[in-house]
Amino acid sequence: MSSNFFAMVNRMKLIDRWALMNNSTKENIAEHSHSVAVIAHALALIGNKKFGKSYNAERAALLALYHDTTEVITGDMPTPVKYYNDDIKNVYKNIECIAGKRLLDMLPEEFRSDYESFFEKKDEDKELWKLVKAADKISALIKCIEEYRMGNREFEKIKTLGYHAMAAFNTSTRMFDGLMYFVVILAGGLSLVYGKITAGDLVAYMLYVTTLIATIRRIVEFAEQFQRGMTGIERFAEIMDTPVAIKDAPDAVPLQPGPGEIRFEKVCFEYPDDHNKVLHDVSLDIRAGERLALVGASGGGKTTLCNLIPRFYEVTSGRILIDGQDIRRVTLKSLRQDIGIVQQDVYLFSGTVAQNIAYGKPGATRQEIEAAARLAGAEKFILALKDGYDTYVGERGVKLSGGQKQRIAIARVFLKNPPILILDEATSALDNESEILVGQSLEKLAHGRTTLTIAHRLTTIKDYDRILVLGEEGIVEEGTHAQLLAKQGVYYRLWNQLPAEDGE
Repeated sequence: MSSNFFAMVNRMKLIDRWALMNNSTKENIAEHSHSVAVIAHALALIGNKKFGKSYNAERAALLALYHDTTEVITGDMPTPVKYYNDDIKNVYKNIECIAGKRLLDMLPEEFRSDYESFFEKKDEDKELWKLVKAADKISALIKCIEEYRMGNREFEKIKTLGYHAMAAFNTSTRMFDGLMYFVVILAGGLSLVYGKITAGDLVAYMLYVTTLIATIRRIVEFAEQFQRGMTGIERFAEIMDTPVAIKDAPDAVPLQPGPGEIRFEKVCFEYPDDHNKVLHDVSLDIRAGERLALVGASGGGKTTLCNLIPRFYEVTSGRILIDGQDIRRVTLKSLRQDIGIVQQDVYLFSGTVAQNIAYGKPGATRQEIEAAARLAGAEKFILALKDGYDTYVGERGVKLSGGQKQRIAIARVFLKNPPILILDEATSALDNESEILVGQSLEKLAHGRTTLTIAHRLTTIKDYDRILVLGEEGIVEEGTHAQLLAKQGVYYRLWNQLPAEDGE
């Protein structure tokens, strides 16, 4: 019976891992486990030498050697299946436990306790298992780097072959052109000498050949452009065929107009790719017309919370209501029509200033566009442009400054006239002068609207009705600027640029 265990362990070299990438070399479980063991051992030593830890490096390497042993029974399941579906993930964990027990049962009774910790994680090995997990991720990163390098080499090879083919093709066409001219001149010259044709005939033949060659060249160029166009169409079709993750519910109805009251009821959210929980049981009431600021350290969930309102992401649990209506029960079009967003990175389309402003309300008249620009404080610089409202802004608005692009984005929202406004660090990337001008426009825009502002420059939100400080555990502090300073907590330290305390 004891031999069965070691025979099964020996099978690790026969079980190929699921290929995460196409170009890098395939590996089996044994190769992977050895790689993770080496990295885990190194991490333990680094922790001991550099950070004053007391890891058992040999024990970490040993755990790593056995960390995927159960796969000799279960096989290696593809990562997207294993980690991106909670039900399958839980079932797979149970299967791994069963597989571990089966392996232990293959050992004599007196040895099982020695091997048990390899398959059932003990509290005393908790920190070491974290090292093994980190080593597993580093191993995957190394594979990604290998894939990247091999992909680059493959791309370079393909590009080289492409250039060789293009060179050969262009050379052959040029040789054909030259050969045609040579034959016509030689034959025509001889015919002219012997009096069979006149000089005018020779010139006419030369013109015929020139026209023929030009036509052939256009056909070749068209074929090349057609091929590139088909490649572009294929890529476009791939994007258009990408399934939409967030859709209208079958019984969805248009959002009924209201003052813009927002309620979060025990909202939790985690990203589906890494299951990192960002928001934990957030309950929040935002009054209609209230100016609410969100501050806190990066990664605290400020942008995520705002992105849940227009349903850029779906909540994991809980619900969000606008004017008493569950946003999952209303149509996306009507929901997003009631929400205006001004972000740090403004996207402008390749068109005129007027066309980019009109994006906020398709079909808007020229008078409405100009009125929105005046409200946004953008009219002065627009009229100073070469063609005013008909000035071409270039791809992504490259012909405009950051402050000018921001004011066009604000003009869009003025034109849209939504009851709810989201400002995501709208002035953080601007210089001082532009920040003042854009800030004035934003103040005017926020008047009378329910406004959520994400800000790192706290001076811009000190006059807001309410300020929320978000941390890893959700809403850490809440109140006005004066109230939060009086608490001398997280906001106080952010305002005075003091270092955060442990755990914040």
